[in-house]
Amino acid sequence: MLRLFVFCWLFNSFSVIAQQQVQSKYLAGRTAGILPNLEYGLGVDRLGGAKMTFLDTGIAVKVVDSTIINYKIQLSKNHFAYLPKINFLKDSTLKLQNYYLTGNILINGDSIYDYVNILLDEKLPYRSIQQLNPSRIVVDIYGSTSNTNWITHRTSALEIKNVYYEQTEDDVYRLTIELKNEQHWGYNIYYLNNKLIIKVKRQPEDLSLDKLKIAIDAGHGGDNEIVEEHHGFHLYKVVYTVYSPTCKAGNCTSPRRSRQMGGGTMYRSPSTRAG
Repeated sequence: MLRLFVFCWLFNSFSVIAQQQVQSKYLAGRTAGILPNLEYGLGVDRLGGAKMTFLDTGIAVKVVDSTIINYKIQLSKNHFAYLPKINFLKDSTLKLQNYYLTGNILINGDSIYDYVNILLDEKLPYRSIQQLNPSRIVVDIYGSTSNTNWITHRTSALEIKNVYYEQTEDDVYRLTIELKNEQHWGYNIYYLNNKLIIKVKRQPEDLSLDKLKIAIDAGHGGDNEIVEEHHGFHLYKVVYTVYSPTCKAGNCTSPRRSRQMGGGTMYRSPSTRAG
C-alpha cells in the first residue's frame, strides 16, 4: 500500500511538472507598430504573404514558434497566424489565460459614424470580413468566451440595423453587424483601453458623383511600367484613361513621376504599389 501511495505521488508530481513545462513553452507579448498585420501562412510573393487582418497596437499575443522574420501566433485553441517580428514587443508581465470573458455590447452613434462597443477582459486579436447580400460586417474575437448579457442599441445609430453574437468555438466569439444599406462605406476597428470598438461609416446623404471621392489603384508603380503582352498597353495609362477624361493616349504621366493624377474632386489616388 505504501509503495502504491509513493508511486501515485511521484506520478502526480511529474504530471504537474510536465504541465508547467508545456505551459511555459510560449512567449507572451503585445503587438507593436502602426497597423501590424497577421498572415495566414508562410507563403510569399512580391506583395508579401496573404494577409488575414490588420490589428491595433498593444494586443496580447501568444508566440508558439518562430521563423526568420515571423512569429507563429496562437490565436485560439484551433487557430494560428503569423506576425512579423518587427511588430512584436515582449511583455514578461503578461500572464495569458486560456480564455477571457466578454462584457455587454453598446451600439450608438454621433453626427458622422456609428459605433459598436464591447468590453473585454483583455485586448485580444480579431479578424473582420465584409459580406454582401445582405451587407454585414463580421468580427471574430479570438481567445474570448461570451459573458454578454445585454445588447443596448440606441437610436443614435443610423447605419447599423442589428447586432448579434454567437460562440462559434469555445474560445472564438463572433460579432455580426447588419447594415441598413447595401453598399459598404468603410469601417475601422480599434481598442480604447479594454473596449473593442467597431467604427462604421454611414452612407453619404448625397451620392452624386461630383460629391464623392473615388480612389483607384493604378496598378504597378515605381519603375515597373508593365506593358500588356499582346496589345502593348501600359497598365497605368489604361487606369488613368478610365478615370480621367483629360488623359489621352500617349499623354498620361507615369505614376513614378506623378504622385497625384486627374483634375477633379472625384479622385485622390497615388499609385499604391511599387514594383
